[in-house]
Amino acid sequence: MQDKQGKEIVDSQGNTYKSTRDSKVKQFLKDNVWNILGTGLAAFITLVGTMNLVISKSFSVSCSSFYGIDGKYFSGTEMFENKLIFVLCAFLMFAYPFIFSYISEKINSKIYVILMFLFTVCVLFVQNILYTINLIEIIPWTWLRKIVDNYVTIIVFLIVDVMIAYFIIIRNFFWKNRKYNKVEKIVLSIALLLYVMNVATGIAIKMDYEISDKKSYEVIEQNRAIVSNYNGKFVVMDCEIQGETIVLKKGTYSLEEMTGVSITYHKYEKVICE
Repeated sequence: MQDKQGKEIVDSQGNTYKSTRDSKVKQFLKDNVWNILGTGLAAFITLVGTMNLVISKSFSVSCSSFYGIDGKYFSGTEMFENKLIFVLCAFLMFAYPFIFSYISEKINSKIYVILMFLFTVCVLFVQNILYTINLIEIIPWTWLRKIVDNYVTIIVFLIVDVMIAYFIIIRNFFWKNRKYNKVEKIVLSIALLLYVMNVATGIAIKMDYEISDKKSYEVIEQNRAIVSNYNGKFVVMDCEIQGETIVLKKGTYSLEEMTGVSITYHKYEKVICE
């Protein structure tokens, strides 16, 4: 005998057997979960390996062209790892407010919701500030840099972060059954747009990072800049330091031992390789 919804089958002894499409899918997933996970893991490892190869090769070619040094001295592995970690962190920071919102509904604690709201505002604000700092550093126009680099920008992002945290966590917890009115929709849309634009710009800047954008260098005895490590030795280039500008002598390099040297680390406003 089959019920009206066709979800169960009952035999003459009253035993129930599930025979729906959903149950077949669930059973398939249970029977093949390890195969699915194994295939997914293998695909992920292959993808990461391919990305590592492409980014590392591209980075070594870029370094070779900029410094005038054989590309074999630049592995690019660290660059790939930095970009991968940055993207993963950016994704987690973007997703976690929604995760907290879901958890808040399950826990059903007002104190927890308020604490998560405050914590979310802090994290989003720090994230926006870090992305904005990266943006300010690459703006070539002084007038635009002054517009972005001020307290008004900080206040705007703080308001944006408060609005996002409010709608996703506070409002969703206390008034989740109430429909959004026109004003709420406009405010939330503007806040999300500003946040996404800032995050997208920050990620784009990080992913588009080239060796020519590097401003910080370690210098030995004020006339040799460390540009890489190779087989346990420093790869150094002749250089001149002119105030906040470092001039690298393109194509002049040597390998030096890592021990017994005095190293100065500094971030320069301008880097020239000629």
